[in-house]
Parts: sequence; structure tokens; C-alpha cells
Amino acid sequence: MATQEFPDQKEMWATLFLNSLNHIGPILFRSLMEKYGSAKESVDQGPEHWNVGYSRSDLQWDEAKKTTEQDMEAFLRGQVRIKTWKAQDYPSLLKEIPDPPPVLYMKGKDIDWNNSAVALVGTRSPTYYGERVARALSEELADMGLVTVSGLAKGIDSMVHRATLGRGGETWAVLGCGLNTIYPSENKSLAEWIEKEGALISEFSLNTKPHPAFFPKRNRIISGLSLGVVVVEGAQKSGSLITARLAADQGREVFAVPGPIYSPLSFAPHYLIRSGAKLVEGAVDIVEELGLQIKADENENKQAVQIESKDKDLQQILSYLKSTPVQKEVLAIKLGKPIAELSALILNLELKGLIKTLPGGFLVSTQY
Repeated sequence: MATQEFPDQKEMWATLFLNSLNHIGPILFRSLMEKYGSAKESVDQGPEHWNVGYSRSDLQWDEAKKTTEQDMEAFLRGQVRIKTWKAQDYPSLLKEIPDPPPVLYMKGKDIDWNNSAVALVGTRSPTYYGERVARALSEELADMGLVTVSGLAKGIDSMVHRATLGRGGETWAVLGCGLNTIYPSENKSLAEWIEKEGALISEFSLNTKPHPAFFPKRNRIISGLSLGVVVVEGAQKSGSLITARLAADQGREVFAVPGPIYSPLSFAPHYLIRSGAKLVEGAVDIVEELGLQIKADENENKQAVQIESKDKDLQQILSYLKSTPVQKEVLAIKLGKPIAELSALILNLELKGLIKTLPGGFLVSTQY
């Protein structure tokens, strides 16, 4: 990333500084800007004149100065891109929400905010069904030329990012911490992949550590950057429900994927569907509801052709595994084949990446 310049570095410094102060959220930030006309004038006046009830100590004034110096240095060295809320290329969709972030920190590709984006969110502990759906929807959306947006969390979020990138698509990850502090740590390699092919986005200063209160805040950015939000799986007390509510408040479309009625992770999507969310069975449901024009899918029927080219026995196994996991012994009975012969066929399919084995010996198809 090349060294960057900013036409008014003093105003930018003041904007980053206000954004780094304790207790100064987007609403109070905007109030100060309206009162004083600029971030620099707001800082020059100081909390003694703000009449907000906070002292410099409450705001952690000195600590914010150090943070801002670090962020500015990273920006000037080209280590991060920064968009302030007054920038002409600040995302227009995000500017529409009631509390847009005053600052966006970004790493990765130079984002074209005009690209249509869809958010997919869900539980951190998905079922195989949830993973399968998240992967399928993300791949289909990527094939259609849409950007996927999620939060880099474990579970559904990670599947969305990986599936999109694996399909050659673009994905944006919105973090609930600074871009220099990837959370969860096991997703560092995924974050590096996203940085190469997509974008990492945060409203928090670069070295901000994760905090439980930050994740609901980042959810408003996930929905705010997107035309619609798809909830895949989520329990009764689910962060994905927060994102869906924020999306509805922002005037975004809300979608939900129905799940097994006995699964507690079906609560969130089923609750949303009963509340008026659009039921999703495939990416086509999403793009049609949003009224989007999609590019031709160059990969259309690619997997189907691959499956059809297999011999009869392999096709038969794949057809049984298409809808639900099946144990090897049960599959042997259904197909009327000895375990030894079936094991050889299963190994063939596993080596080709067409099926995999889950805990408990259940076999599943990887074809979505």
C-alpha cells in the first residue's frame, strides 16, 4: 500500500482523535461537529466547553493523543486506508444510517462502494446444515458478482468469507476490534486472505482490543454497508437477531433461511420469517427480492457436470448423501454393497473432495 496524503491533515488528526476518545460515540461526535463546524475546532474548544459532563480524564484525553499519533503514522506510511465521514468517497449506504461511524479504517483492496453487497450472518457454532447453506449462498452470490459482508467471527461468518474467496468473489469483513488485533486469533490466516482479495473494515483505532460491547456496534456497519441481511442460523439470544433488527431499522431487506424445527439454532431465522423476513432457499431469492441485475454465471452446472461424469456407483452414493448425513453401515444396506467394496468407493470420493466424514461416522456430500 503506497504512502498516502490527506488534503487537511490537521482536520483528519482531530477527527481520528475525537473518534478515539472514551465516551464519544457517533451521535455525540456529530453533535460536536454541528456545534463547532469542524473536528479541529471541537478539539481546540475541549470538553470544558462541550457541556457533556465529561472531564479530560473521563475521556482519556492523553491516551487518545497517543492512539491518534499511531494511527496517523500508519495512514501516512500507507499501512491502512482511512475514510472520514465527510469524505466524498465515504460509502453512501452507510451514511444513510442514524449513527454512521465517523471513521472507517480499511485494509485490503480499494473498495468500490457501488458494488452490490449482501450480508450473511449466523451462529458461531453452526450445524453441518448451517455451514452447508452458508457456503452455498456465498458461492452463488459470488458467482452472481455480488459482494458478501460478514463479521469474521467463528462459524457462519468464517464460512461466508472462505466460501466467497474460494469462489473468486469479493468479501468484506467488519471487525469488532482494531485492524491490528484480529479476533478470534485463529482467523488470522483468513484475515490475511481477505486482505489480499477483499477488505477488512473497522471503526475502531488500529490497536483497539476486542470487547463484548463492540460487537453489537459493528453489526450496524455490517447491515449498513449491505442492501440486505441474511440470517442463516441463530439461537434465541443471538447476535444475528441484533443485526437483523438493525437492518430493519436501517430500511434494509431482511432474509432468513428456514432450518430443522427441532434445532434450537432455527429459532432466529424462524422468528424472523414469522415477523415478515423473506424466506430464502437460494441466492436467486435474494437477488430477485432486491431487484438486482446479476452477471452470467460462468461456473453454472460445473459441479453437476463433474458429478454426472462419475461412474454409476459413485453417482448412486452421492445421490444418497445429497440431502442428509448417512452412516457407512446404513449406506451399505441401502445400496446392497459389501462394506469393503463400499469403503473403496467412499475413499475414492473423499480423495476427490466430493464427500467427507463427520464425527460419529456420518458421511456427507460436499456438493452444494
